[in-house]
Amino acid sequence: MLGLEQYREALERCSQCGYCQASCPVFSQELLESYTARGRTLLIKAALMDGILPVGKRTKEIVANCLLCGTCAHTCPGGLPLDEIFMAARNQLRPGGPAASLKRGLHRKLMEQRGHPGAMGKLGPLAKTLGLAPADLPQPAARPFLADQPEVLRPSGAVRARVAWFVGCAANSLHLDTAQAVRKVLLANGVEVVLPQGLACCGLPALAQGEVEMAQDLARRNLAALAAQEVDAVVTECTSCVLMLRDKMGRLFEPESPEAQAAQALAPKVMEAGAFLHQLGLSQTPQECGVSYTLHQPCHAAGFAAQVRQGLSLLEQVPGADYRPMADPAACCGAGGDFFLKNPALSQGVRRSKLEQIEQSRAEVVVTPCPACRHYLSLALGPDKVKHPLALLAGAYE
Repeated sequence: MLGLEQYREALERCSQCGYCQASCPVFSQELLESYTARGRTLLIKAALMDGILPVGKRTKEIVANCLLCGTCAHTCPGGLPLDEIFMAARNQLRPGGPAASLKRGLHRKLMEQRGHPGAMGKLGPLAKTLGLAPADLPQPAARPFLADQPEVLRPSGAVRARVAWFVGCAANSLHLDTAQAVRKVLLANGVEVVLPQGLACCGLPALAQGEVEMAQDLARRNLAALAAQEVDAVVTECTSCVLMLRDKMGRLFEPESPEAQAAQALAPKVMEAGAFLHQLGLSQTPQECGVSYTLHQPCHAAGFAAQVRQGLSLLEQVPGADYRPMADPAACCGAGGDFFLKNPALSQGVRRSKLEQIEQSRAEVVVTPCPACRHYLSLALGPDKVKHPLALLAGAYE
């Protein structure tokens, strides 16, 4: 993921089969061939690699109007890393000038300082003004979750496992109820939790903006903090963080580099928190919780959907909880990180079909392990109607 040229061979392998057309949520709304993965790759090769076409406003729009959901990459018969190609294209198209530099610097600070008390409160309003954060982003907590936690959280009973917890930015500063739920269920089931010092954002938001160097810097910082931990697993409550730490971080560097090797060694340990708890097994029996729920599976979890299902299966052990599946739990909700902020009409069109599925399920609550999906669905359904799966389990431990 260092530059477009490294993907030339992959682009040459595209057979123009059209599977990406059938799976693309943006194409389903716009019905423009240029918004399919094959359309974008042809444009990227012609304009950004071969110089056959000029790079104009429309080229930038087509590259930008992608949710980076990765569905095309997972359905591609040739296994082309299409999402990475689009990220590399965005890297090449990054704007210059003082305004862009200011936004870039603020973006870096927000990700580097996500664990520092007051960082979101100070930088959040400026980020909204500059369009780096949605105007309707939840009000950040006065004190982030990590500001009041010791370095090690110990269960009251016997220790059954030891994990390093990579607390995502949203759980740390915006959705503290998710962080509190994860802490509760891990400790209740005998898991000793290490909160490594010096971590930053996983870097996926930077990568989505084409900021490869920024993502590399964040990866180095996180690798240094995580590599020193002697733990059974590295868990996180956020599927985007799982994607970055498990699948993308090692691809930021040359294959033989120390960073890539460290990332490859770390990857097998990275797990969604609910999946880890499923594999460990519950030692504390949940109490009855009479609620009906349905699952929205985040797009970023497509490569490890089994982990999401394992986390969901914990709720089957909650007496009275009633799972009501959607027709297509993995259908995109339209959030795409901050895509919904820049493309509201398109995102709302994608979300509309998801909301119809939710209504048809007749579930009281939607559970999803992605904070961006949670936020965007909550804007339509209400803040109490969308939760992290472990929040329901934590509620059964009251």
